[in-house]
Amino acid sequence: SGSSRYPLGTVIVKDIRRPGARFVGVVAVMRKLAGVRANNGWQMIEYSRPSATSRFTVLAQGQLCFSCHVQVKARDYVFTRRR
Repeated sequence: SGSSRYPLGTVIVKDIRRPGARFVGVVAVMRKLAGVRANNGWQMIEYSRPSATSRFTVLAQGQLCFSCHVQVKARDYVFTRRR
């Protein structure tokens, strides 16, 4: 089942370079926490920065993230790339 695909304590980090950029501009983090009932325990937050020398700030979190990730609820809310 999708609910057991990733164990509690799992952390998934995705770094993103925008087209043409030479630096990582977005970092998305998912953490699967005990005691969190919503969204099968996942806490999600995405950070962004406009330049390589800028600090990261919160771009999105919570329900905004889940509104998209619900598409892959059957895969424990995790988008995966086909190889």
